[in-house]
Amino acid sequence: MKFFKNINRFIEIKWLSVTVITILVLFFYVFMEWIFLLTKPSFMSPIGFIEQLSILLITTSLFISIYLFLVGILVFLSQIKINLLRNLIIGLSFFIPGFIAAFLILLLIDNFTYTLFRIGIVTSNGLFRAFYGVLFLVLIFGSVKQIYKYTNQIEVLFQKIKKRTRTILLSVVLLVFVLIGTIPVITQYFNSTGLDSVIQSSKRPHIFLITADGVNAENMSLYGYERETTPFLNEMANSSLVAQNNFSNSANTTGSIISIFTSKSPLETHVLYPPNILKSEDVYQHLPGILTLNGYYTAQFSFDHYVDAYNLNLQNGFDEANGRSNQSNILIKINKFLPTNIGYFVYELSNRILDRIRHIFFIKKMTNPFLEVSSPKGYNDEDKFDSLMVLMDTVNEPVFAHIHWMGTHGARFYPKKQVFSAGKDADRAVQAEYDLDFYDDSILEFDQAMSVFYHELESRGLLENSIIIVGSDHGQRFKTYKRLPLVFRFPNGEFQSKIYNNAQNMDIAPTILDYLDMDQPQWMKGKSLLNDIPQNRPIFSTGVGNVEVENGAVIPQTIQPPFYQFGFLGVVICDNWYRLNLDDFTWEEQKISEYIGMCETKEPTQVEVLEMMKDFLDQNGYDISSIESSTQ
Repeated sequence: MKFFKNINRFIEIKWLSVTVITILVLFFYVFMEWIFLLTKPSFMSPIGFIEQLSILLITTSLFISIYLFLVGILVFLSQIKINLLRNLIIGLSFFIPGFIAAFLILLLIDNFTYTLFRIGIVTSNGLFRAFYGVLFLVLIFGSVKQIYKYTNQIEVLFQKIKKRTRTILLSVVLLVFVLIGTIPVITQYFNSTGLDSVIQSSKRPHIFLITADGVNAENMSLYGYERETTPFLNEMANSSLVAQNNFSNSANTTGSIISIFTSKSPLETHVLYPPNILKSEDVYQHLPGILTLNGYYTAQFSFDHYVDAYNLNLQNGFDEANGRSNQSNILIKINKFLPTNIGYFVYELSNRILDRIRHIFFIKKMTNPFLEVSSPKGYNDEDKFDSLMVLMDTVNEPVFAHIHWMGTHGARFYPKKQVFSAGKDADRAVQAEYDLDFYDDSILEFDQAMSVFYHELESRGLLENSIIIVGSDHGQRFKTYKRLPLVFRFPNGEFQSKIYNNAQNMDIAPTILDYLDMDQPQWMKGKSLLNDIPQNRPIFSTGVGNVEVENGAVIPQTIQPPFYQFGFLGVVICDNWYRLNLDDFTWEEQKISEYIGMCETKEPTQVEVLEMMKDFLDQNGYDISSIESSTQ
């Protein structure tokens, strides 16, 4: 009996001391990651300090609550009167804070070496990569040893406190943590801002949205260009709906792709350029989410840095995105039950350590997404189409897939076959930026890939049960006054025609829903191109302004109210383009080059256009007093 009393006392004291240490380690781990994201361009940059602080407190409390639930199970199991099992469980209790401490030390080392020397886990290969794996194991056992030592010291302190006092103090502290951590989760669960109910469609064709980066319509033979850059798309257009004058709603890829998915302006979603993410109801209100509710399997093949749906916090929309699966990604599921900022913080915090652990143990190579986009080598765009065709052979549901083609991105181009640039040196050191011949070759390469994809669908008998949409995110050199391609190839060539009235990328989602006989949600601001659209409809666009960008993200200190990262507001009305620079309120206007068709409406005055712009900004919640005072 005396032996078991000693064991019970040992368990009681050990659990209390280990719990205290684990809480401290958890807090320090979350705090250091919070500091890291706070001091670099991240989703926390635009929000106030009180909200930033709440992210720290609630996330820490949530993790502690999860730990307390786990430790409750371990304490219960430890009551089983098998000494070996008890000792194993108590040993496991030391490894929990040991792992957390090892995670933190590994991240601190990696942050330090990469910041100072640009050497870290992401750059490691071979033996150097394995070295990090060994280092991590050493950190685990070293941390466990230290935690055991500190546990004994805390035990001595606990023994000096009366049991009742100790129990009350610990209970109050833990209760506070549990309340802080779980109340936001419960609130989010019962107040989830998901999609409204949607009409189930009887039509369920496959839908393939293909966006080529930075392609001007005026450089495509499809739109009358003198060079034969798009011979296949010329042919496909004979059975397609073609918008002759289509425009982007964003000069930047991130804002443009999100405007396509949501049919909302970047000025409404506040998503334009990293580190912007979707928040509030925008997280759920998008075309992929609607299609998911209608039984579609949804997939994205793009790039992590600018276009990835998960990184942009587009939830309940894609079953897989760029090699990551929603089915296996527990974090995506957790985010459904967390407020946006807290959920995304958990997502970022977890991804940072999981990416490194997978890398150092040779499970999955870690990549630097920005360097992958900005590096001088060519892109493996064809692999995206190959991955899509593998998907088509493996799933039974109708598929919605988005492919973002990067080979046309620039500022330099690396086509596998040189036609218009034949005889020119494609080397980065020699090739001029935005060389027209290489650019046209990159468009021709995209056209050839589209031909292969089209005929693959045809050979599998899928073509006449598919919608193919071909578009672009913005004009070359990030222009919003350049006409962009927009081609819809519906099953059996339905709706084959040309549209001359101005279209916009925000019209893509409503057009798809219209074809599926589904009502367009009120939050979508575009119009279906299957219906008549007015010629003089204003098409608004925006882009980054006088902000500093580092490693493909806006530096937070340069984001200032009242317009934050938005540097201009542009509007296209018929064949006229107007731009108000929101940094200094200078004004620009010009005619749209290579515009197809005639404008029959009266050209608006500068005063009328300025009023449209102010109304648009005001409707989206921006303070326009500075514009009014500067333009009087």
